[in-house]
Amino acid sequence: MTNKEFIAEFSHKELDSNLILVNEKENSYAKIQHISHNIIDLEEWNKNKGKDKLKFIIHKKREYDQLIKFMRNEILNSENLDLWQLSYEGENLPPNSFFLQFQFTLAKPFISRDDENFYIIENPVRKDKVFKVPMMSPAGWKGNLRWAAMKNFGDSNLKTREELFKDRLKIIRLFGNENQPIKKHMNRVISKKMFNDEKFADEIDKDFEKYLENEIEQLEKVDGLQGRLHFYPTFFDRIDLEVINPHDRTTRAGKNPIYFEVVPAGATGYFSLLWFPFDCIGNEDTKDQMKEDWKIIATALKELLFTYGFSAKKTSGYGVIKNEIEKAKFLVGGTKINLNYDNNINFDSFLTEIGQKINEVNNGK
Repeated sequence: MTNKEFIAEFSHKELDSNLILVNEKENSYAKIQHISHNIIDLEEWNKNKGKDKLKFIIHKKREYDQLIKFMRNEILNSENLDLWQLSYEGENLPPNSFFLQFQFTLAKPFISRDDENFYIIENPVRKDKVFKVPMMSPAGWKGNLRWAAMKNFGDSNLKTREELFKDRLKIIRLFGNENQPIKKHMNRVISKKMFNDEKFADEIDKDFEKYLENEIEQLEKVDGLQGRLHFYPTFFDRIDLEVINPHDRTTRAGKNPIYFEVVPAGATGYFSLLWFPFDCIGNEDTKDQMKEDWKIIATALKELLFTYGFSAKKTSGYGVIKNEIEKAKFLVGGTKINLNYDNNINFDSFLTEIGQKINEVNNGK
């Protein structure tokens, strides 16, 4: 029997209504596709791991958490992919750039929206398209952290035009150029701060455009500006199902329960962030800008993770984390700074220590 004939006969054939056989000779992507639509029986998989033909035996009636744990341990955390915990070494970082990473635990469930067209419920949590593991995308981290930085900007005590424009420019340098909704929002915020009225937003927009042209040379060469912050996906190790049951106001009886997937409280994931000042490499003020940028990053991270949350339904408290983190790491390229904590550490203490190390870099130590 040829490989293709084997796949055609056995790939989607149920045995004893429980098991599905997958040919070991299939490529990795094909195997993952089989795995991602079924649930793995780890005991059966281990028994047959060494056999020639039947490397994967998949059990359809196991909990989905087993699939996620298998993916994390066998695939995402493998030497070939290294996706579960991104690996960075200090000598591989560009000079005066830094890499931040830590493992966090959710204090409240995380909710997001997947773009899967056909699913057993209408509200699936977002999953990686290949591995089918619940995740937070890099774009999601970037959008949420930018939102927190903008929120802190709006809550600041800055009043003068120069101060406001300077801090707004810092956010752009970190996250990239503003789209139209962000631009309109920031113009209204500055107008409100300077004149206690939003009606001057259009004038603020014109003034800030001229300010950008004078401050950022790259705008003359490219359409827009890339940010200094680079984010990475976060994969979670658990998944759960919650239900909302709207009640009739008259009878006070539940009518139509709404089910939605969540990443439950207690689930863990890694946050990874690279600060790479591509626009000022070689400049004398690179270290100063590292210090200034870190103040914005640290404040936004703290507010996002402990106050606002990085999940949908922020107003209900979803998506905040516990204050104890694990496997925290902070590296600065071109220096000997290499913080590593395998055990638990308080998040505030970790941020404080990073600030101290950045001050050392700034002082030339």
